Amino acid sequence: MSGGFAGSILHIDLTERTVKKSELPEDLKRDYIGGQGINTCLFHSLCRPKTDPLSPENPMVIGAGPLVGTIAPASSKTLLTTRSPQSGTILSSPTGELGNMLKYAGYDHLVITGRADKPVYINIDDDRVSILDATDLRGLDIFDATDILQGRHGRCSVAAIGPAGENLVTFALILINKQATWGRGGAGAVFGSKNLKAIAVRGSRGIGVADPKAFLKVVDQCVQEFKSGPFIDQWTRYGLLMAWEAWMATGKLTVDNWGGSYPPEEATRLWGPKAYEKELRKGSYSCPSCPLGCKGQLEIREGEFKGVSFVSSNPFAISEGFGSRLKTGGYAWSAKCYEVCNRLGMDLGSFSAKMEFLYFLYEKGLVGREAYQGLEPGLGFEKTMEMLHKTAYREGVGDVLAGTWQETVNRLGGAAREHAVHIKRVDPTMDIRGYQCTENVGQLTSSRGGHAMSALSVTIVPGRSADALKRYGRRIGVPEDAFDRVFKGIHGFHPSRFLKWVEDHNTLLLSLGLCNRSPLARVFSLERCLELYQAATGITATAEKLLAAGGEKIINAERLYNLAEGFARKDDMPPKRWMTESIIVGGREYPPMDEKQVASLLDDYYDERGWDTGGVPGEELLKRLGL
Repeated sequence: MSGGFAGSILHIDLTERTVKKSELPEDLKRDYIGGQGINTCLFHSLCRPKTDPLSPENPMVIGAGPLVGTIAPASSKTLLTTRSPQSGTILSSPTGELGNMLKYAGYDHLVITGRADKPVYINIDDDRVSILDATDLRGLDIFDATDILQGRHGRCSVAAIGPAGENLVTFALILINKQATWGRGGAGAVFGSKNLKAIAVRGSRGIGVADPKAFLKVVDQCVQEFKSGPFIDQWTRYGLLMAWEAWMATGKLTVDNWGGSYPPEEATRLWGPKAYEKELRKGSYSCPSCPLGCKGQLEIREGEFKGVSFVSSNPFAISEGFGSRLKTGGYAWSAKCYEVCNRLGMDLGSFSAKMEFLYFLYEKGLVGREAYQGLEPGLGFEKTMEMLHKTAYREGVGDVLAGTWQETVNRLGGAAREHAVHIKRVDPTMDIRGYQCTENVGQLTSSRGGHAMSALSVTIVPGRSADALKRYGRRIGVPEDAFDRVFKGIHGFHPSRFLKWVEDHNTLLLSLGLCNRSPLARVFSLERCLELYQAATGITATAEKLLAAGGEKIINAERLYNLAEGFARKDDMPPKRWMTESIIVGGREYPPMDEKQVASLLDDYYDERGWDTGGVPGEELLKRLGL
């Protein structure tokens, strides 16, 4: 229990109902750092190319880095790695819960393989590990299943699926402690395919560090720097809503299947920060060890659903998914849809995109009423609630939406394929027409499909000064000899060249177990990461080697896996709609993406990474990284 690591990997085979514990090898600690890094290495060794994501052979690897369970601020990020049933790519999904308990029980990583012959759940209580019958939990929503397991096993962390995961909806999620997600990508369906309803974990041990005095000194520096940061109160109060004005300016609330953006004034009235505070916000919620508390404790204050309460890691998603896309109304109705979506166990971004897409095709006369299979076409609260249940239980038209994008467009036929908006079969979170930043360009190249998690940076809000951008670049490890090519362009940065360094740093944070939301990530400079890592583990490294091992190496390993699955440069392209149609944001029209512009973005990103023009890592690069 010293040196940041618990020291063990727990292997559970659901087919054979066996439990085995092995020592965490020293070379994995040194060469892959932890968390996402070691997860990726273990997954590569276990999953053959072309493995069906919903087969017993698809492993699930859960891992917590060396800082998880310590008193380092915001150090609870826990990764789940598997092959995604939504995209077919490698999926590494972070959450802010479970890892502490896993480490305290004595395990850095949990590997689950096989398929149980009946519904089961895994109970981990220190050294006591059991595969228990879950027949009584089957069919329950996530909230009810979690309450039962926490009542049965005491103070434990519970990761559970709902009916959507049981019915193999390809964008089913896993909810941890009813509020933190392994979301976009369909990990919930992988649980369901294994007949695994939940994991309950309780640990009673501690996590030691190699040099407590040095570690406490660095932790204190982190906390003091965090406290002196800007906008902390706003982040705690509003979470991601604190960037509301920037979201409105860049068209984050899309409508009509990415055909436009919701009118900013009306959106602000319905879902802006003032409406949020008045109608929904009850308090703040923190992940373990986090000083920020940017999640919202929410409660509907008025109307039919008064008293409904839950925690949201992203209150902005309520307005984005259910409000603007599906026209469910103000916060009371949109929040109720969000709560039901979480109970059923579906990713709200993917669900809302699919439902909006179906109505868009109907409204444009591209599919007939028969596509709805007896359901009256429409949007709004009642239609959304009905479609939520039909999708989770794969009933009627809900079965069409529950499949992958490829399956959905094949079943709808006609012009559906031309209007589908996805990247590697995953729904993007922001548009790229108009303003390009690391976040939206990163959706194109992300290993898990159209998702910006590894691309988060200060560029998401336009208008940063050149000096501010360069200061941020130095903090995350951009070398001085790269500045001329990274920090150029009309916004002061080259989005795809900067992206490489942003992705490496964010991935390193997740390998260590640290959160990459901006008020926290600003504290974790590359040098600060090195200090925390060395003091916690006692392993000596340089900043450059740490970034390479915990960041760059992992991005390349994920790319190699996807290449083996048949993904290529063509899969890094924007959706056709973004390439052929303009979009109006706040009264201003932005043209479609130009093919030459996209080609240049990809060429420059590949070049910055040391990949060839097809997006394949070069031999010299792989040798340097030990791949």
